[in-house]
Amino acid sequence: MISTFRTLYPYLVRYRWSYAAGGAALFVGSAFAAAVPLVVREAVDRFVSGASPAELQAPAALVVAAVFAKGVFRFISRSLIAGSARRVELDLRGDLFLRIISFSRKFFASYRTGDLTSRAVNDLTAIRVLLGQGLSLMFDLSLTFIWALAVMSAVDWRLTCAIFAPLPLISLTVSYFGRKIHSRFHAVQGRLGGLTSAVEQNISNARLVRAYSSGGYANNHFDQLNGLYYDENMQLVGLWRRMYPTMELLIGVGYVVVLIYGGFRVLDGELSVGSFVMFVAYMAMLTWPMIGLGWVVNLIQRGSAALERVNEILSRRAVIADGPATDSAIDGVRGDLSLSGVSYFHPGADQPALDDVTLDVPVGQTVAIVGPVGSGKSTLLDLVPRLIEPASGVVRIDGEDLERIPIAVLRGSIGLARQEPFLLNMTLGENLLFGAPGPLEQWQIDEAVEIAALTETVESLPQGYEARVGERGVKLSGGQRQRAALVRAVLREPRFLLLDDALSSVDAETEAGIIENLRRFLRNRTTLIATHRLSAARRADRVVVLEHGRIVEDGTHDDLVESRGRYWDLWRKQSLEEELEHNE
Repeated sequence: MISTFRTLYPYLVRYRWSYAAGGAALFVGSAFAAAVPLVVREAVDRFVSGASPAELQAPAALVVAAVFAKGVFRFISRSLIAGSARRVELDLRGDLFLRIISFSRKFFASYRTGDLTSRAVNDLTAIRVLLGQGLSLMFDLSLTFIWALAVMSAVDWRLTCAIFAPLPLISLTVSYFGRKIHSRFHAVQGRLGGLTSAVEQNISNARLVRAYSSGGYANNHFDQLNGLYYDENMQLVGLWRRMYPTMELLIGVGYVVVLIYGGFRVLDGELSVGSFVMFVAYMAMLTWPMIGLGWVVNLIQRGSAALERVNEILSRRAVIADGPATDSAIDGVRGDLSLSGVSYFHPGADQPALDDVTLDVPVGQTVAIVGPVGSGKSTLLDLVPRLIEPASGVVRIDGEDLERIPIAVLRGSIGLARQEPFLLNMTLGENLLFGAPGPLEQWQIDEAVEIAALTETVESLPQGYEARVGERGVKLSGGQRQRAALVRAVLREPRFLLLDDALSSVDAETEAGIIENLRRFLRNRTTLIATHRLSAARRADRVVVLEHGRIVEDGTHDDLVESRGRYWDLWRKQSLEEELEHNE
């Protein structure tokens, strides 16, 4: 367990003074709390010896003052410790988020979105409760126990030993149930991750569920996961239900010892009435620490199980990251691209997605990459921003191996638009500016919108740029979403523009206009356009034909048509299909 909590050390050190101040305040508060039974003992002995009411006023005032001081210092301590725990949670969640978004697509193929969400929200909440309420209670209970044990032992060590005789049984009970709670809470969080993932998937794909009339299946699947989550929680509740009565039974034994053995010692004159009352008061003080011990163990086990799940993510290292070969002096790129003998295999695949690809693209050239589905077009584009790493071969920009270029510099020089763009549930303007290198003038935004032929859409929206587009841009059509993603890419002022079938949902006439608009923007920028529409490829400076991950043709549109090879065959078939559609 110590190795599990090692992750928290840097965060606790960061806020060590706040924790230390909270611990000091808790120490003083517990000292005032421990002083109350001593004052009560003195007051009772005075009363028994026949003291006047005036003589009891001083002890009564001391009790009130001690209780008040205890409350003040405990308020201060819990504010400091709970505040520190919140700040640790804030920092830890930020680090976890940055780690998650640094991973490659292989990582996200291994983890469900709902499970990652559960770790970033519910598990971190359990860790925060442990570092706040858990640490505060642990320290408070320890101090209360030490103060009470010290005073009780000084007054009558025999009675103290008798009272604490059941302590080993309490320790065994806590240890037994602690292990059970740890494993059960781990299972609960796993079920919660699955449940969260199911909710996320059904909400994100609500239209698909309705279109396939799959509401019944989705509901049954959710009920099944919800039931499993309920069952796991009820088993956890069952552990608590057995632990707390067991603890209370063992504590009750201590009360019996005080009342019987302590009572006989009072009758024998070996213990004063005031001391007997003091022992009863300390037993009352220790009742909560004993029961609270079970609660603290519960918090520790929940927190450690949650931390194990978070550590599972934090301990992973991004496969694609800056390394020893990275040259931090590189702060920009021009745009020369070179692939030399590059091959790539998708995880678990036997056949390469790219097979010995060699390609040189000089600065400012627009290259269309065409080929049938599964030929490796998107894979080739993903190599440029290092979203994937080649299995063999080298990818270079400006003559430098990609490993030498800092990832922030590399990806900061790239504008990427895909066939299925992802829009955030924000305003249209916020989505367009997502990823922009800095503040932009309105004319720059309007110009990019005009390039992507999105001006009419913006003007048709009642709130214009301030219109909210909904989750994943659901309020916009597929073509509008694609053009919004293109605007986003253009506003980055990239050295590389990568379009991965980015206009597939736009009609051919609009696409032709957008390509013409882009020609002005693309001066001195390197552009790769993966497309299944050869009308877009026709306007490129050069066309590369991929088939089964290999380059089978490379040249201008006119040259490839004249050569009557694979590209000509694709061009002829697509032209015939467009002609038939036009005649209809």
